[in-house]
Amino acid sequence: MVPPREQLPKSWKGLKNYTFDLPKLFPNVPWTCSRRKKEVLEYLDVEARGGSQAGSENVISFDLKFVRTAKINRSKFWLWSFKDGDGVDCFVSVQKNEAGQNILGFEEALGLTPEQWLVMEYYDDWENEE
Repeated sequence: MVPPREQLPKSWKGLKNYTFDLPKLFPNVPWTCSRRKKEVLEYLDVEARGGSQAGSENVISFDLKFVRTAKINRSKFWLWSFKDGDGVDCFVSVQKNEAGQNILGFEEALGLTPEQWLVMEYYDDWENEE
């Protein structure tokens, strides 16, 4: 269960002290995602270090590893992990929100568990310092 935003810390760093039990979608597989893998890779190609359109000198092929699905309130998530062009652990997600919009998001893993990272992505209004 995910507490309301006001019950969580101001900084994403505080999420490291929380454990979240997020229900998975059924089935818990990547091919049920509302965006095709090709679209996710095209997004990373523009946004992530190592992408051919991201201004990176070291262009890579992103090796996506499916992590899990999740449901947070009325939003559905599909989550993958990968290493960016600098070898940094990252996550990329597709969120289908309650309005039916498909939102792509990516960020470094920041030492968070997949569940902590998904909560960070869901609320999307974090400070860098406590």
